[in-house]
This record gives sequence, C-alpha cells and structure tokens, in this order.
Amino acid sequence: MYNAYIPELSRSHPKFVQMMDDYKNKKGDFDPNKKHDDDDGKPGKKRKKAKGATELLVKNFGLIQDNLSATGHIWGYSGAVGMVIVSSAVVVMTGFWRILTGIRYALATMGVWWMLFTLPAAIDLRKRAGPPLPGSANLFSYCWFSIKRTFATFAALKHIPNTRNFMMAFFLYTDGISTVAQCGVLFATAEMGMSIPEFLLLCILSPFFAALNMVLVKHLQAKYQIETKSILLCCLYLYTFLSFWGVLGFTKVIGFVYKIELYIFIIFYGGFLAVYESMSRTTFCELVPPGQVSEFFGVYEISDKGSSWIGPLVVGFLFDAYGSVRYAFIYLFLACGLAAYILQYHVDYVQGANDARDKSKTVRMEAIRSKFGVSKKQIQAEIKKRKQLRSSVMSSSGSSAVSGNSAASSMSSASRMSSMSSASTSSSVEDSSGKDSGES
Repeated sequence: MYNAYIPELSRSHPKFVQMMDDYKNKKGDFDPNKKHDDDDGKPGKKRKKAKGATELLVKNFGLIQDNLSATGHIWGYSGAVGMVIVSSAVVVMTGFWRILTGIRYALATMGVWWMLFTLPAAIDLRKRAGPPLPGSANLFSYCWFSIKRTFATFAALKHIPNTRNFMMAFFLYTDGISTVAQCGVLFATAEMGMSIPEFLLLCILSPFFAALNMVLVKHLQAKYQIETKSILLCCLYLYTFLSFWGVLGFTKVIGFVYKIELYIFIIFYGGFLAVYESMSRTTFCELVPPGQVSEFFGVYEISDKGSSWIGPLVVGFLFDAYGSVRYAFIYLFLACGLAAYILQYHVDYVQGANDARDKSKTVRMEAIRSKFGVSKKQIQAEIKKRKQLRSSVMSSSGSSAVSGNSAASSMSSASRMSSMSSASTSSSVEDSSGKDSGES
C-alpha cells in the first residue's frame, strides 16, 4: 500500500508547498463563482490569469508525482542489485554442490535485508491524519470492513469506465511481464542451457539496467516534457516486440536461440521494468477519485499480484502439452499486445481524470458504497457514536481536550493543502486522509 502515499507525499513536497504560495499570489482575489468576463463575453484578465496559474500548478504537481515515483524505483532497483550480489555471494561461498543450503542462507539474508531497510520507514514515516476505522476495535471487524470496501470499489468502477479499462490493461500486462521473470529460470536453463553463474549474471543485469534506465528516462521526461502515458505505451510496445522475438525462436534461426540474444533481451527487459511500474502508478493516481486513494490502490495491487498466478498456470499447461517453456513468449505477446491496444484506444486519460472528480459520478459511487455499508456518512456516524461513548466514560482530567486539540492541529495542517485539491483533484487532504486512514 506504499503506492497510496505518493499523492500525499507530493502535496507535502517542499517544492509544491512553494508552488502553492506562488499559485495563491498569481490567482489573487479571483472568485470562480463571480463573473470575470469582459463586456464582449470573452474571458477577462483575472480569469485568464487564474486559469493559467491553475494549469501550471496541476502540471507541476504531476511532475512532482512522476519524480517521486521514479526516484522510488531507482532506489528500489539499486537496492535489488545489491541484494542479488549479496545473495549470489552467499550461494557461491556455500558451494554450488550444496545449492539448496545456499538458497536457504540467501533467503535468510533477504529477510534481514527487508527488516533493516523497513525500520527507517516504520520509525520516521508519519501517520496519516484522520479518524479511526468504524466498528468494534477487533481484527475481525477491520478485516470485514476492508472486504466490504474492496467489493464496493470494484462495483463503483462501472461509473468510471476509463479507470476500469486502465485496470483491465494493467491486469493483463503486469501478469505477462511477471510471467517471463517467473519462468525465466526454467527457460534459461532448459531452453538455453545456461549454467548457474551465467544465470546469476542475468539476475544482476536486470535490476541494474532497471535502475540505470529509470535515471535516463526520468531525465528525458523532465527535459522534453514527455507525457507519462506515452512512455507507458512505449514500454508495452517494446515488451510486445521482445515477446514476438521470442516467438521467432520456434524457427530455430533467431529469437533467443543463442545466449547472446538473451543477454541483449535482459538489458531491454530489465531496463524498462522500473519505467513501466513507475509510469503505471503515476498514471493511475490521476484516475483515482479524490479521498479514495488507498482503497483504489488496494484494488490496483489486487490486479497486480492477483493476476500473477495466471501466466505461470497457462505456461505450465503449455509446457506439459508441448514440452517447451518458449510458449511463455506467446502469452506475453498476447497479454502486452492486448493491453497496449486497450490503453491506446479505450482509455481517455483526460476524460478519466475528469470522471473521477465529477460530482454526479461521485454521488453514484457513494450510493454503491452505502449499499455495502462503507459510505463516508455511515462511517462518520459510527465514529461519532464511538466518540460519544468514549467521552461518557472519560474523566474530566483534560484528556478529551488534548485529543481535541491534537485533532484540530492535524486538520489545520491538512487544510493547508486543500486549495490544491480544489485546483487539481477537487478534493481536500482532510477528506482524503479521513477516508483512507487505517487501511494503509
């Protein structure tokens, strides 16, 4: 659920805070509810100035989101390179003749690695302001609440078709791309006859070029103002071509028939892993209704990890039937090709962003949430009951006042960003944190 932090971190970014101040100065005393047109009906200076300031703010907010997402993947894949090198060293020192023992030590090393690098976030990452989850304070009620919200989110997708279509495409291409990684061991050893040292080199090259190419793409995107969706489509077309190249291997002439081809493949395959992951989540950020970031990213992760079993299952059936792992490339070709088609022709990103913030659609989605018992009004009513119950049994020692002051301080801090939400996402941070709290 760390993906859901990106919009909040972007709003709190020092550069964006400064941009907010500049935006307020440029906007001046413009009131969208008042008439600011000239006598001939054309937009007046105030309206033009306010519109330009808003467009600039929204654009810069998107750039900050892209930058944060890209930087996160650069650090992530850089860490992956280090972990692969350390794990490989553990396996080598254990001895290839005791490969299973070496793998056990490597897995233990990964666990320690995760624990060490999770501590900074666990200690320093601030809790998101907002009321507690409704219902009784027990694990079952929290799990049941999360299940209901998940089903409500899936049901609400029919009102925002562009978001739904994007998730369908994401479901397809993320499974196809991950299938190649999952079946890569079998393909490299069974089809290509690679030794363990050769395969370990592939494992190191993949995250290395993922981090390196993410740095390059991040620079090019900022320099030439390339749209995120265009980069994502380029990634999918590249993976479609790479999978087609693998299918050509059935000719026994070209198509990952030689080991050198596989090394070239891993440079491009690994090189765009971080890119497609980063561009996917920042694109999805724009298609999410305000105040529902965590629950929609929960569905996003379900689409990601929930599809990871389909590709290996299909490839497993094909391997049993035909005795070749190369059929994984057929699945990758179909998955990425179909996903690219959906994104190209069935996802309108501008309309999708507008739909996610359209009041009429928001009302209809809220009605669906009410049917599942997870609407904002129902949650707030339950929270109010709990607060009244707490206050009735609390002593007058001032703890209530402290709690109230803390909440007021939290809301005051959050309200600093609310004007940006009106400009770019038509929502306040308070609303976002109120709905999203507790589920990250």
